[in-house]
Amino acid sequence: MQPSLWSIVPIFRGPFLERVARGTHVRTMLELADHHSQFLPLSPSSSLSTWFDFFYNLLFKQYRCEYVYKNTIATKLFLSRHSLQNSFMTDEIRSASSRADVAILNGTSTVYEIKSHYDSFDRLDGQLLDYKRVFDRICIVTTDTKATLVSRLPDRRCW
Repeated sequence: MQPSLWSIVPIFRGPFLERVARGTHVRTMLELADHHSQFLPLSPSSSLSTWFDFFYNLLFKQYRCEYVYKNTIATKLFLSRHSLQNSFMTDEIRSASSRADVAILNGTSTVYEIKSHYDSFDRLDGQLLDYKRVFDRICIVTTDTKATLVSRLPDRRCW
């Protein structure tokens, strides 16, 4: 049975990157590449960066999960707009009973709540209340389809 695209996500997390550092990652990468070879067959001799680029592009095109959004926030917003000397970015930060997906602190605190195609808005009201207690600005990052739901939320100007 072919694993779905969600099986790729763990290779971008700390435990797998530790395996890369130990050199015990190759078998997993080859198995994933074999299962997803219909998109682009990779050679075992390809560089590690080629493998990661292949898998990330596959996620970006076929499975836009939370990791893809976090990576985009990190590269397109944080690294391109902020100085590393006076700015800080973190993920999974607690605010009351909610856990914010990404926060950027640089004299102003901005929280990014990600609602991918795979997420619901069931907890969003509570999350927004929790974030208003701590952060100066709140941004909801979502798909084009779900953006219409966000635009209907009351009191959008206070974010």
